[in-house]
Amino acid sequence: EVKAFCHNAKARVLIKDKHDNIVLVEKNGNVIFKTQAKSIGKVTLLEDIKINSIKDLVEFVERVDIKHLDIVTEGIKMNKKIAEAGTASKYGKALSGGVCPEDMNYKDYAKYLTYVASFARMSGYPLPVMSCAGSGNHGLTAILPVVAVREKKQIDQEKIIRATTLSLLVTIYVKSYTGILTPVCGCGVAAGVGASAGITYILGGNTKQIEGAIKNMIGTLSGIICDGGKPGCAFKLSISADAALESAVMALNDVIISSYDGIVDETAEKTIQNLGKVSTEGMATTDETILGVMLEKCP
Repeated sequence: EVKAFCHNAKARVLIKDKHDNIVLVEKNGNVIFKTQAKSIGKVTLLEDIKINSIKDLVEFVERVDIKHLDIVTEGIKMNKKIAEAGTASKYGKALSGGVCPEDMNYKDYAKYLTYVASFARMSGYPLPVMSCAGSGNHGLTAILPVVAVREKKQIDQEKIIRATTLSLLVTIYVKSYTGILTPVCGCGVAAGVGASAGITYILGGNTKQIEGAIKNMIGTLSGIICDGGKPGCAFKLSISADAALESAVMALNDVIISSYDGIVDETAEKTIQNLGKVSTEGMATTDETILGVMLEKCP
């Protein structure tokens, strides 16, 4: 339940079961929206995807008829559009350092594109974004770094659609273990893992190298916390895009973090499961602590 006050007006909003399931909206004591809670009994994609391996996801991406991926094509166009809007902002110009996006290498361009898109979205720019696993920033991180590589490397359109599909599927796969709302920054970590897989694929990596990129990414960025949605998220997404590229490039050269290192395990799947365990069990009180810190700043 959330109550908000502004001058002589007040509002009350109630959610149930899920963070995006609004069941009641009141303004000044008058009900302006009310609905029954949605059923959550059916098996969701987040649960169903667990029966697959990373190899299964790669094989699906390679064999699926491209005409069934129109929604991915739409997402690419949608998220690129808000990135273009962000490029024109003062923040986009500041981040570019005076360098035209056309003159950036693919690594810098991927970071730049992801940052400006997220900043525009989190600052309230009136454009839609294609989400992934219930989050707009997840969608930006999973899609734009892959798109940036394609633009700079001049890779054909079908390859980018398939690579982006893999990025989105891997993101959902990671979220199936970490959960929807997590102490770990899902945009930076989960979607970043997806982006590393998509980038490795689009640059010609095989399944083993894609799995290696996933392990590299989790071994690098698993400690980023989520302290709420705000414009500052753009910085985290930029770091994530950078790490996704480095993880992919290293994996393409068969340089992969050892399974003896930290939470990285023998397989990509087990490494993802370990990340989920750290997020759900190891950081069980993190949200409460972060909220306490934020509330201390309130007057």
